[in-house]
Amino acid sequence: MRCWVDGMAGAAVPADDRGLQFGDGVFRTCLVWEQGIHAFDDQLTVLQHDADALGLTFDRGKLSTEMLTAARTLGSGVLKIMLTRRQAGRGYRPDWPASTRRILLAGEMPRRPVSAWSRGVDVQIVDAPRIETTALAAHKHMNRLVQVMAQRAIGGSGVDEALLLNEHGRIVGGSMATLFLVTADHVVFTPALTEGALAGCTRGQVLRHLGSLDVDVREQVIASDDLFRAQELFLTNSLIGVWPVKAIRDADSTQAKQWSVPGAVTRRLAGSMSHPLQQRMIADAAEADQ
Repeated sequence: MRCWVDGMAGAAVPADDRGLQFGDGVFRTCLVWEQGIHAFDDQLTVLQHDADALGLTFDRGKLSTEMLTAARTLGSGVLKIMLTRRQAGRGYRPDWPASTRRILLAGEMPRRPVSAWSRGVDVQIVDAPRIETTALAAHKHMNRLVQVMAQRAIGGSGVDEALLLNEHGRIVGGSMATLFLVTADHVVFTPALTEGALAGCTRGQVLRHLGSLDVDVREQVIASDDLFRAQELFLTNSLIGVWPVKAIRDADSTQAKQWSVPGAVTRRLAGSMSHPLQQRMIADAAEADQ
């Protein structure tokens, strides 16, 4: 893994960094493909929106240059961008406004089976810990302990993704991906931001893309039972593109459902999105089936 701090390769992050101490920062995780950053402009726009929510300021032009330089160095893989509040001294109270420390981490693509794109993945609802529906929930800040503990809960179970609940017991989304469900009449729903859903880059792209395909898509409250009545489920994030869900079970494994995947809407969306890794994996799966 390669690291840059404020544009300097191999530099270290100080022990008193506020991102390390308090989670006082924001981040994005980007797909690097053929020396470029997929959805580069959208990633920067969402990063700016999240930074604004925390009162973080940064030089967008300088960060853009650093990101593109890192992508050329990496070639293909994953680039994580972190902005942490720069401040000397101790204590919770931040300087306001505050400049930021720019931290870039570049690494290899996580190994995922081709079947995740072609034959779908398994998901499970995790009862605890839960997402709190605060104003910060929609932003990708650096405190991700709920997601970490959710992944711990499904570790070793063979489940590919954990589905999170908010404090009201309603569906928020996945620990690492946005969740969409499709009804029998082909209406697509995803949890609303007011429910604690993350306003991710790919979530916004999918909402716009479904609209351009004349698919009725809505953001609203989603209960656990809605998932078991759905015609299709699929997951999205910046690295994977679209994953069909082939099976779901609830937190105590008393309720489960399976689907034949991909469903019609999921297939149409995945086939029309210009996500390079997704396209490569679908093509590889088709070649393997021949």
